[in-house]
Amino acid sequence: MVINTNVQAQQTANNLNVSSNALAKSLARLSSGSKIIAPSDDAAGLAVSSRLESQLKRLDAAINNVVNAVSFTQTQDGFLKTIDKAFRRMSELAMFAQDSTKSASDLTLYSQEFTQLQDYVRQTVTQTFNSVKLFSTNSLAVTIDSTGTTFDMAPIDLSKTEYTSSLSVAQSLTNANIQNIARDANGKIQLTVTEEEYLKMAKGGSLTLSGFASATPTGSSATSTDLSGLNGTFDITDAFKVTDTASTPTHRYIIELDGKAGGTTAFGTATTFTSTTTNGVTTRTVPVFPASGIFTGTNADIATAVSAKTGLDITSVPRAQAALTRIRNSIDKLAQDRASLGAVQSRLNFTNEQLTVTKENLSAAISRIADVDVAEEATAYARYQILVQSGTSMLAQANKMPQSALQLLQN
Repeated sequence: MVINTNVQAQQTANNLNVSSNALAKSLARLSSGSKIIAPSDDAAGLAVSSRLESQLKRLDAAINNVVNAVSFTQTQDGFLKTIDKAFRRMSELAMFAQDSTKSASDLTLYSQEFTQLQDYVRQTVTQTFNSVKLFSTNSLAVTIDSTGTTFDMAPIDLSKTEYTSSLSVAQSLTNANIQNIARDANGKIQLTVTEEEYLKMAKGGSLTLSGFASATPTGSSATSTDLSGLNGTFDITDAFKVTDTASTPTHRYIIELDGKAGGTTAFGTATTFTSTTTNGVTTRTVPVFPASGIFTGTNADIATAVSAKTGLDITSVPRAQAALTRIRNSIDKLAQDRASLGAVQSRLNFTNEQLTVTKENLSAAISRIADVDVAEEATAYARYQILVQSGTSMLAQANKMPQSALQLLQN
């Protein structure tokens, strides 16, 4: 029996210290809900759960991006629905305008609504979603997983010819500025106008010529030629600027028309040119503008009532027919674009579902590694409480053991 060293008390104190630490850790786990309080609790588990939690955060961001992309496509489709309605109404008006019992004033009234609908569609093209253009030539990249993988949403481009040909505003040219008219054996019509006159025209669409009767080619002794075959509405197949090589160059625009439907009679002298492409820009140069054998707008033999009208309206039956053809093309293109948009929406919805399932699985994996089992830990907590209480009582008893030596000394 010794007094200086109480081994039993030391052992009891150590056991009490172990139980107290275990009780504190159990208390921390229950209060935090986490199984890993310190890296030493599970070093490997901490590393794995940390990586999984980072991946989970990136998944949340990807899901947010996909949801925003879905909203973007839904907004696109909302506008396309109204554009579809506008085109359908425009086609209906074009059909009304082909009724020969309608008066000119009736056609004018129909054309006013037709023009307003054109203007509405043109304004829709510029709409944005959070400052991002809804309709452009650029695809949008959407992230579809936690690694940043993307897929490109196909753009809806309302600037394509299938749309713009139905939206060009009707404008008129005067015969005084028609510098040359020619038609080749294949039926193609070539109309040459001044730069000033061309810049007043709407680009694309169709062109209506009227008032042609007969004329004699300038500088020629040939008899007059019947030009009535030029009266009608034609599709504009091309339009480009040309510059002659004279000492004082003259800038002109040549408008090519598809005149095959009106016959194949050749008359006039077509303008010849050379094409040069530099950095993607094509320049057409006329070596010598025809000085003879051409029909010009200033020729007195051409009726002064000759006029040209470009763009789209429904102020006459031929123009209504041309308008209907172009609007039907626009409706077909719109249907294709909406179908393509629907395919993108379907993919985004599936991607969103997959990301959500992946998020659930990652959360479950993290939970298995890092989350505390409350039932199990509560049992351990009760055990450590009992051990601490028991250890405290036993330490008190162990501290009393040296008192037995005092009794020996007293006796």
